[in-house]
Amino acid sequence: MRPEVRPIVDEIEQYVSIAGESLLSYERSAWELYVRWMLRIVNLPAALSGRGYQQGVEGEIHFDIEDEVLADNNGRWVLELADGSARVARGGDGWLKMHIRALAPLFSALYSASQLRQFGFLDSLSDQQIALADQAFSGPAPWVSEMF
Repeated sequence: MRPEVRPIVDEIEQYVSIAGESLLSYERSAWELYVRWMLRIVNLPAALSGRGYQQGVEGEIHFDIEDEVLADNNGRWVLELADGSARVARGGDGWLKMHIRALAPLFSALYSASQLRQFGFLDSLSDQQIALADQAFSGPAPWVSEMF
């Protein structure tokens, strides 16, 4: 265990009595700690157009974004994908409805659009838009080599 991130106890012991046994059994548990870093999209068009995308994924993804902090991010956006790059413009049909907080894990490939919909963070009636977003935003899980 790293010294800078640790629980208030080093180990937990649990004694369990099983009916009919006169002795207590001894059980040890192992703990794993996951620290997730945070990401917030502050300039939606710059972020989406500046990100790289999978080669061969082409089409339009129509977002409807809610952001109560940065009004410039609010509303409907179209992400046009071609040749591994993107163009972002206002408008579209808003087929993927989400809060800006849900866009960050999609943008970083932490979660797919399918997972975000399953978790209840993305509303969409278009399975084709979900599949296209899954392809476009796929990639390795985000990570950083330093803890800061």
